[in-house]
Amino acid sequence: MSGKRAPWRAAAACAALAGAMLLVTCGSPQSRQTTGDIFRTGGQIAAGATGDQRFSQLGESWARSIRKADDFLPTEEHYIGRAVGAAALAGDRYPLLEDRQVIEYVNMVGLAVAFSSERVRQTFKGYRFAVLRSDELNAFSAPGGFIFITTGMLKETRSEEELAGILAHEISHVTLKHGLAAIPQANMVQAGQLMTELYAQHGTDSKKDKKKFKRQLARLSKTFGESADKVVFTLLTGGYGADLEFAADELGTRLAAAAGFAPDGIRSFLSHMPHVAGAGGWKSTHPAPAARLARLTSIPAAGAGPAAAGLETRRARHAALLARLP
Repeated sequence: MSGKRAPWRAAAACAALAGAMLLVTCGSPQSRQTTGDIFRTGGQIAAGATGDQRFSQLGESWARSIRKADDFLPTEEHYIGRAVGAAALAGDRYPLLEDRQVIEYVNMVGLAVAFSSERVRQTFKGYRFAVLRSDELNAFSAPGGFIFITTGMLKETRSEEELAGILAHEISHVTLKHGLAAIPQANMVQAGQLMTELYAQHGTDSKKDKKKFKRQLARLSKTFGESADKVVFTLLTGGYGADLEFAADELGTRLAAAAGFAPDGIRSFLSHMPHVAGAGGWKSTHPAPAARLARLTSIPAAGAGPAAAGLETRRARHAALLARLP
């Protein structure tokens, strides 16, 4: 398929995500929405359904002349992240794994990290984790707390501590707003200009103005889609660059330790990662494991690490995970 993604593909990806991703939010039980509620708007935005009220709210953000990642409100980051997640899943590369036990386990480990340190930036709807049915060695995160890991990556983990280290690395990317920083400033400026024009014309009655309004609305939708695609390209192809990956390694090590996992989980995984066959994923978008290990050796991780009393339980949980993977 060409680089232009058909709207129905993005909407279908959101529908699939709604069916397979276990949703766990950081809010109270009364504030939680169903999986379908959470992702329905993401499908509309990803498909260019700009009439949605929350898309207009996002447009107001662009119109405020956003220039950097820190300018986005948590709600705006959330809707951008959903569109990015839908775009990443729109093709055939990453089908979602529909195994509730596996998804629950990955969410349990990931949320243990997300809830255990004040250094984790809490997002509008919390963190949620999905498993992708792919042999590729990969894990990535979209803005707003959407985190994905492949079955290929899970199979190569040798302990719950290694899994926690990987998820902590991705949580760190969200906390540090690396995904939002991947949106080109030119797109932000263009979207802001378009929104300013749209608000000036909204409510006009002439046919000429209505036609112009529709054209500009389509241009805005295209600009937003290009922004989401740019983030997807960074996540899956271009990578964030060495400095941002080192920063996520450092923070992730500290977060995993604060959650009670061994602080060397990510180091342990990186030490045997070069022996895994295949290319792509973390092997192409991240610095070489040796370079990352060299930086990690100098990081003092706070926290006592895992309690010896629970070691057998953690081993049993991880073994059960591996046994269920396709």
